[in-house]
Amino acid sequence: MSVVNRLSSPGFDEETRTYLQQRVRLLAGAVTLITGALAAAFLVTELRASQAGLVGAVFSFVTTLPNAALFWLVVGALLMRRVLKRRRLSPSALTAADGLLLQMLFAPCLLLYATSHHYSFSGFPVVLPFLTLFILTRAILVPSSARRTALLSSTAPLGVLAIQLHYGASFARPGEAYDHSHYVDMLVQNQVILIGAIGVACVASRVNLGLRRRTYEAGHLGQYEIHGKIGAGAMGEVYEATHSLLRRRTAIKLLRPEIAGESSLRRFEQEVKQTSRLTHPNAVSIYDYGHTADGVFYYAMELLEGANLREIVDLTGPMPPGRVIHVLSAACGALSEAHTKGMVHRDIKPGNIMLADLGGEHDVVKILDFGLVKDLSQEAPELDKVIMGTPETMAPEAVYPDLMGPRADLYSLAAVGYHLLTGTPVFVADGLREYLRMHQTKHPEPPQERLPGVPDDLSQVIMKGLSKDPGMRPKNASTMRAQLLDCAATGSWNAVDATEWWEGFEKPVPGAQRPASTGSESVIATALIGAETALLIDSSLFDPKGDGASETEAESGPDTERPAG
Repeated sequence: MSVVNRLSSPGFDEETRTYLQQRVRLLAGAVTLITGALAAAFLVTELRASQAGLVGAVFSFVTTLPNAALFWLVVGALLMRRVLKRRRLSPSALTAADGLLLQMLFAPCLLLYATSHHYSFSGFPVVLPFLTLFILTRAILVPSSARRTALLSSTAPLGVLAIQLHYGASFARPGEAYDHSHYVDMLVQNQVILIGAIGVACVASRVNLGLRRRTYEAGHLGQYEIHGKIGAGAMGEVYEATHSLLRRRTAIKLLRPEIAGESSLRRFEQEVKQTSRLTHPNAVSIYDYGHTADGVFYYAMELLEGANLREIVDLTGPMPPGRVIHVLSAACGALSEAHTKGMVHRDIKPGNIMLADLGGEHDVVKILDFGLVKDLSQEAPELDKVIMGTPETMAPEAVYPDLMGPRADLYSLAAVGYHLLTGTPVFVADGLREYLRMHQTKHPEPPQERLPGVPDDLSQVIMKGLSKDPGMRPKNASTMRAQLLDCAATGSWNAVDATEWWEGFEKPVPGAQRPASTGSESVIATALIGAETALLIDSSLFDPKGDGASETEAESGPDTERPAG
């Protein structure tokens, strides 16, 4: 079994970059607030005690330690915050800014410790609480790996250690020296405090990063931000998503991991590969595909808003002839490209053709679900040796998978047209065996007999497409399209009609249930849900003479009602 290369990974996407920039900016803001409040308090004290006036007091405050260190801490943090607020930094620049900000916070503290080390709280160096505060604050606010946190924070204990070793035992109050035991105690004490703070910070930042990743993964798949499920079936699930960088709305289809096996993965992989070969505007576009780290196969495609033909007919009844011609001729265009490239769809049905609102245009026809495609250019795999399709629109030759060719799609498309014109399927049966027998042996009544008013010329095209003998059907999809466009009703349905119709059409809610009378789940924002709607039957169980058949289990999805019996 071939393995699809992973083409998408969480990586450093735009949302992650934006989130990290917000968090680093928050760190700069928190430091600005804390140190700014302290600086303001100390400045007030300086002004009260100063005899040099306002300007002299302020100048002394910003140039004389220890207050100068506090002042420049405020300035550095404030400048970094403004840069992060006004400019979008690249990922590399952002990671550099994260490290630079922490070093900007450490530098004044270490300078103060080196030049005015006698400032202390009851013998405890005054800079240690600030260094500890900055280390822990960053760990809480900025998601980071434990390794990165330890690396960035290590300059604090190393700087303090270097300063203490440089000054030795004389590192005390002016004119005083520590005795040896006190010096060693101070050396160890400072390192224990700072290294302990780094240890706590590593744990905190790792937990913070883990929570962020779990939150990210819960709502993301590779570069795609997942918004919610919009469809599900026996084989896969479809989600609405947005590409993190392009901000393009997409549909993501996943193969359910609980049923993933070699056959399922091969079928699912075939679906995306076949569909990605198509470029016709009436076929759904594939954007990306791959699999997650835990082996879940997925692909991304254009997200369509509108309704499939089954939904429209169930909710509003038969379509006018001009609109039917518009739909079928557009579908013929997409099928023509597929057939030219050696592909047979094998599951054309009302639920797999969608009318979408796309680019400001209404009634844009899209053929969905190429999951059952047969590739005529390759040797028939196991999947092409079973009967596939949907009973209501299945071509008579479907019971002989090796004989399935492009004209089988034309039969199914004609069955779709029949449904659109009359509001009912070509045949209504009580079970799978009867459906198959009808398609092989029973001639349908012409559409105008089922529903008066259907034009004769359009009816003739439909009936020709429903011929039992593939040789009696149109030669190819292009020929069928030409025959449709030759009908008198061509052009009677235009963009104005489509706009008026959609303005008055009450679309079903995505993911909601249809009215009880329709018996099917409604999926509006959808694409390629239907490999799960297929019917899979061993052809050896069907008598080609029509004398009898054995039924097997059928897989039914959101837009296929499973026949009773």
